Amino acid sequence: MSNRFVLLCFWIQFSFFAPVFAPVVVSQASELSEKFIPAEEARSHSEEVSDWEAQEESADTNVVDPGDFSRLKGYLGEIVIESDGVDSSIWRYEDNFSFSPGFDPKLRLVKKEAHLPYFSSSPWQYERYEATRRLGEIKLTQELNSFSFGTAFRHVDDDFKDPARYQRILKIKNHLRSDQERVDFWAAKKVGLFKVRGFYSRSWDNVAEDPERFQMLDSSGGTRISFKTPEIPLFFSLSYAKNRSESILEPEGLKPRGRIEDSFSGSLYYFAGSAFDVTLSSTYSPGRNSMHPEEQDEIFWHEIRANIRPVWHITITPALSYGDFRYLLHGERTETPSASLSISYSELFDSVDLSFWGAYSETRGTDQYQDDMTVNTAFEINWRPEYDLLPESNIGLKVARGRYIDRVYEDVYDDFSTKLSIRFPF
Repeated sequence: MSNRFVLLCFWIQFSFFAPVFAPVVVSQASELSEKFIPAEEARSHSEEVSDWEAQEESADTNVVDPGDFSRLKGYLGEIVIESDGVDSSIWRYEDNFSFSPGFDPKLRLVKKEAHLPYFSSSPWQYERYEATRRLGEIKLTQELNSFSFGTAFRHVDDDFKDPARYQRILKIKNHLRSDQERVDFWAAKKVGLFKVRGFYSRSWDNVAEDPERFQMLDSSGGTRISFKTPEIPLFFSLSYAKNRSESILEPEGLKPRGRIEDSFSGSLYYFAGSAFDVTLSSTYSPGRNSMHPEEQDEIFWHEIRANIRPVWHITITPALSYGDFRYLLHGERTETPSASLSISYSELFDSVDLSFWGAYSETRGTDQYQDDMTVNTAFEINWRPEYDLLPESNIGLKVARGRYIDRVYEDVYDDFSTKLSIRFPF
C-alpha cells in the first residue's frame, strides 16, 4: 500500500499539476469588475456545503481510451475516464489508504479537460480558444467517528466555460470560478443535528501570471454552523469569515491593491429527491481598502437557484441573483441583477444530447457612468453514431450569440460564433 501511495503522489505532481499550469492570456477586467470580485468570493467563503446535502448524479457517460492512465491501473486501482461531449473528457479516481486501524484517509481526484474547437465563425475567437482548458480537484479527507478533517487543491483554467456546471457533475462542493487556484483546510464536528466547521483557504487568480494583469492573493478563515431539520429534508447554515485580499503581481506602473472584509452568510437548502432541489443564499460583506482605510464599502448578494428534473433525462436549472455594491465614502451605489436558465436533454433517441443556456444581466450605477446590459445564449447538440466501424465517435455543433448594450455611450456589441467538432477513435 505504501508503494502505491508514493507512486500516486509522484503521478499527481507530474501528470496532474504540470498540464494545468498551461499559460493563457485574457483581457484585463475593468476597475468596477474588480470591485465586485469580493462579492463572488463572499458567496464561496461558506466553504464546503454540508455533508448532509445530496449531490447531483452525473449523466451517463461512455468510457474512452484511458491513454496514460493505463500504466497506473495496476498500482492505483480503478481510474475512470469518461467522454463528455466532443473532444472532451472527465477523469475520476477514488481510493482509501490504510496506514493504521482507524486512520485510512480517502483520496479523491477529478479532472475535466476540454480541447479547442475545429471551426469557429469568428477568427479572433478561434485563436482565443486554442489552448486546452482544465478544471480539477485533488482532495484528501479523514473521518474519525463524528469528527472529520481534510485538505483540497483546486484549479480552474482561465476562460473555462461554465465551471458551475462541472462543479455539480464532478461533485465539487466549493463554488468555482474561472482563472483560479485554491488550497483549503477544514475540520468539522457533528453534534446531533448540528455541525460546526472551521476553515481556512488561500486562493489566487491570474494563474498564468500575465504581467499585464493584477494577480490577487486571497486568504479567508472562519466558521460555519449547519442544522438539518429532523422531519423534512431542509438544511440551514450560518457562517462568518474574515477575508483579506492583496496583489502579489502588478502591471508595470500600477500601485498595489488590497482589501479587508468581514463576510456574514446564510443559506437555506431544500432537497426533494432527484426531482427537485432549491437553494436560497444571502451574504453581507462590509469591507475597506487596505491601502486607503477611509475607502469603505458594503456588498450585498442574494441568489436563488433550483434544479428541476421532471424525468431522469431532462434537467432545468433556473437562477436569479441580485448584487448591491455601496461605496460609502462618496455615497455611490451599483446594482447587478441577473437571471439565467439552462436546459439539458440527454440521450434523445439513445444517442443525441441537447443543451440550451441563456443569461441576462444588468449593471446600473448611481454615478451615471455605468448602465449596461448583457444577454448571452448558446445551443449545443452532440451525436454519438452507433456504428461498429466508428465506436465512441462523436459529432457536435454549438451555436452561441452574445449582445452587450452600453446605454451611457449608446454602443452595442454583438458576437456570433459556431463550433463544429468531429472526433473518431483513431
